[in-house]
Amino acid sequence: MDKDIKTSLKNLHDQEAVHGAMAIPSEDVQLEEQREPLLTWKPTPPKSHPVDYFVPDFGKDHEIADSQRHEGEAEKKLKHTWTPKKDEDDKWVLPSHEIEFHLL
Repeated sequence: MDKDIKTSLKNLHDQEAVHGAMAIPSEDVQLEEQREPLLTWKPTPPKSHPVDYFVPDFGKDHEIADSQRHEGEAEKKLKHTWTPKKDEDDKWVLPSHEIEFHLL
């Protein structure tokens, strides 16, 4: 046994001499303990978050602008206007994975 265990056992025996033997419940029970107030402290959330604050507008993202430009150029080159469609469930109709694409 190390020094800490010997000290713990001595303290246990000293307290049992004053208060009687420690009784450990035989069934599975959870003992309720009083906790220190500092250990149960929780931060209180702010009453409200700031609203109506300024949000800068930096314009369209360059990747979106590039994508739209490329789409326009492809439509001109292929002489075809791409018009996405939705089905009866209001979901976008996407190309099937079974379609084979051939190079022109």
